[in-house]
Amino acid sequence: MDNADKGFLNYVDDALENLLHGSCPGVMTTGAGYDNPVANKIINKLEKLAHNLREIQELVLRLDKSKPEPGASGGSSRSMQLQNLLSFMERRVSELEESSATDAMTGMLNRDAGIRAIEKRLSEASPGEECSLVFIDLDNLKQINDTFGHKEGDLFITCVTEIISSSIRCSDIAVRYGGDEFLILFTGCDRKAAEKRMREMYDALNKHNADAAYPYHMSYSYGIAAVAAGQSANIWDMVHLADRMMYANKRRGIKAARTRPNEKSLYLEYII
Repeated sequence: MDNADKGFLNYVDDALENLLHGSCPGVMTTGAGYDNPVANKIINKLEKLAHNLREIQELVLRLDKSKPEPGASGGSSRSMQLQNLLSFMERRVSELEESSATDAMTGMLNRDAGIRAIEKRLSEASPGEECSLVFIDLDNLKQINDTFGHKEGDLFITCVTEIISSSIRCSDIAVRYGGDEFLILFTGCDRKAAEKRMREMYDALNKHNADAAYPYHMSYSYGIAAVAAGQSANIWDMVHLADRMMYANKRRGIKAARTRPNEKSLYLEYII
């Protein structure tokens, strides 16, 4: 092993030791300037891992297993060790990025990742493409939690998640926006098409209610913000409009339920 390899290994050990003790800012600056491109890639991966201290202990343990045996030599062997180390770090970064973007309970995109994905998709829409954003709010989740326990509330969330996931296409985007809130971006769908799909989803939920015979009724309210072909819209404008429409529907739904119990849902949409 030449001095450059030894210096690089010492750098990795020092950097990981600093990370393990919480020294994130600027910890990677001393590693710049290695000629070996694989080594520089490893440094870049370390930089991405610098703010994920929860994963550092596992990383250190695996790195220890990747170190060469005392007295080992040979350029090809060393290159292979560096490649293995890089592959491991690429997997860890990918896992961290995926876990940071996913809601643990539902498997959907979480709020931050979902907003980014929707914003990106809207920016890529073709000039003639229409899109609709749906804001969903589960009805009476708090009351279900308080009366029947959080296990039943979680069942409610899971049931709606399954219906959403089984109803959307690969081109659509589903997001868990909050505890009892979801977003769906229907791509290539005008308002009427989005409403039709939401009615189908609501029918599926009502069928589940009838089949399962829960001591409570699962329902949700929603609002739709649609972008017409050739128009552009700010993601937050769409979210806020769909949110307002959802609350208008919820108020109308509660009022309707008092006088017409069989009317399960009302719909209101807004076109940007």
